[in-house]
Amino acid sequence: MNSLLDSITGLADHLSLHISISILGKPYSIQSNAKQAIRYVEEIFFSSHVNGIVYEKNTLPRGAAIQHVSIEEADFDTLLNSIREAAFAKERCQPVNNSYYDVYKLPEACIYFQDYTDDTSGKHLILNRSGNYILITVPNPYEFMILARFVREIAFRLLQDDGCFMVHTSAVQINGKGILIVGNSGAGKTTLALSLCKFNQAKFVTNDRLLIKFDEHMRPQGVPFGMPIKMNYGTLRTLQVETQYEQWQLSIPMVSKKSFYEFKGEHKLHISPRELNTNLGIDLQGRIQIEGIVIPRILRANMQELEQCDVRRTLEDNCYFDQDPVFVEDWLGIRNTESTLDQSTKQSMLEQLLQLPVLDITFPVDQFKNVAMDITRWVDSW
Repeated sequence: MNSLLDSITGLADHLSLHISISILGKPYSIQSNAKQAIRYVEEIFFSSHVNGIVYEKNTLPRGAAIQHVSIEEADFDTLLNSIREAAFAKERCQPVNNSYYDVYKLPEACIYFQDYTDDTSGKHLILNRSGNYILITVPNPYEFMILARFVREIAFRLLQDDGCFMVHTSAVQINGKGILIVGNSGAGKTTLALSLCKFNQAKFVTNDRLLIKFDEHMRPQGVPFGMPIKMNYGTLRTLQVETQYEQWQLSIPMVSKKSFYEFKGEHKLHISPRELNTNLGIDLQGRIQIEGIVIPRILRANMQELEQCDVRRTLEDNCYFDQDPVFVEDWLGIRNTESTLDQSTKQSMLEQLLQLPVLDITFPVDQFKNVAMDITRWVDSW
């Protein structure tokens, strides 16, 4: 058994690439033998405090280790066979909705194995030994993304343990004020957030997820959730860059343009926060104090009007106090606190958000630029 763990640990010896970070003051050393994987970590967690991550200037590794090794598939398969033979139990966990890990239990460690490749990931395994991790991947077009996603998972659970809950929202900072843009899928959150940044010099905070924690004065603080920004052709056209995007040097290859030109099509351009800054000149912002909420609703063709917005219901639907519907399970067992809040705590948090200024705004799909100006004026008025 020790020889198996020693052989896995030996793969991570002498890794040449290194980043030192801290998450809520807890130090981690990220090491890899793959330059693109390290670079993608820096692209996703570009601003300070994204997922609570702060970069440190230490040149020597310290704290818990997150080590990443890319090896050839034949070597990977040989290692996996040894793990299967040594395991005394096999379970299954769900790190993300509609995905899974096979979990192999060893006396001194747990090993998580993903046996499939999709549009954002690939075959890999993770050794968890007393809170130190070794991630082993094999070459594929999305291999470089796996390390960043794993770091994000650790940070997310630590933030949850610190009292944060997830909100399905975009967010920007307008003249120093943190603004949530809340709505269900297809409400135009991403396009509106980017329009505010492109045309009105707002700072971009996050695209689809924001972690919120209330401070000692019950003021909501927002922590960005590190993930790529997803844009279809309509968003690029609204931002007036539809003739430029094909020249951008992006990390994530586009899978297909099959539904790229459709509203709510699944095939989108994925751009990291750093690439957003580089290619569109949009400034990024980390942690914010939340001071207002915008609820956009797009008036589409053949629609005369929309029903009056139920602000409370919109927030209830998009505040994930207990469990995010995508990031469903604390599969690494990082959290020490209860995963479910009592009803009175949820209600108190919701009431605090409802006390903020709220703008419910309905507009045609071709008016994002004008609406961005209206929202900026609204924020400046209070």
